[in-house]
Amino acid sequence: MLRPIDKNRLEHIYELLLKIADGDFAFEIERTDEDDEIESILILVNLLAEEMKETLRYYNFLKISESSKEYVTMLIILDSSFQIQFSNQQVQKNLGWSTLEIRHKSFASLLSNDSHQNWTNIAENVLFQPEYHIITKLTFICPKQLAKTFTTAINVIPGHIHGSPFIIISTFETLLKSQLIEEGLKQALKTVHNKDPNKTKRPNVLVKKQDIYIMQQIREHILQNLEHPLPNLRTLANQFGTNEYKLKSGFKQLYGITVFRFLTQERLKRASLLIQNTSLSIKSIAQMTGFKNVSHFSKTFKDRFGVKPIDLKKRQDSL
Repeated sequence: MLRPIDKNRLEHIYELLLKIADGDFAFEIERTDEDDEIESILILVNLLAEEMKETLRYYNFLKISESSKEYVTMLIILDSSFQIQFSNQQVQKNLGWSTLEIRHKSFASLLSNDSHQNWTNIAENVLFQPEYHIITKLTFICPKQLAKTFTTAINVIPGHIHGSPFIIISTFETLLKSQLIEEGLKQALKTVHNKDPNKTKRPNVLVKKQDIYIMQQIREHILQNLEHPLPNLRTLANQFGTNEYKLKSGFKQLYGITVFRFLTQERLKRASLLIQNTSLSIKSIAQMTGFKNVSHFSKTFKDRFGVKPIDLKKRQDSL
């Protein structure tokens, strides 16, 4: 007989699969502390949603001149105690929580466990720095234990304007043209259906659930340190209690990409986001995303997206 936690996890997996079937790949399922087959399936369904989302993002950059530049924005206003005082309709549309459900609740109650520490670090500084501003990624909890990650801007309105400071939380994501989404989805589904099952067989290095967990931890470490040089694979593997062979083979098996290609890919994604949504110089963005110099950054960026960063910035500024 299934335990209540097992039944709940299976229901969450079902809900996420329904989202994927509807073409919505922005959600994920909150992990639990369980270490069993259901948890492994949960992880793989999360990865499926992530891979489908990345496929559509790839088509977005491939046809960048035809892509929509509209952003879906959630707006949440907090008081100095980090209680929610206002939320716009996009919060209910994107997360599923109504204004009445979350008003006067702690902002932290909307965040996943993984984002709690990130928010705690921000909250410790937000009220003590004038004109505080930061862009980060936060994962929000939705009904039925689904979660959704947004690039999030956090700004403070100083207290001398309204008597006490207010914190402005705004999130944004790029919307693609419907035709582009449809074409990308069809191609992605075709690729999945045509895969040779013999080629996707999991190697022995990922038989243990602990090895999958380690690969996930390494991936998160890379994402949190994109601006810093990555140590060699042997050193990185030792830091997370595995070996170089498991890291190289396991990471490629789980995510379909090598560690260093993943690092470069994520650096370029962040760089593109900064170019399109900030007034930072190309040189500053190159430094913030871990590239040695502007020349190397520009070449790598163009190889990936087919456009130089300076040209993308000019195009964005002209909109």
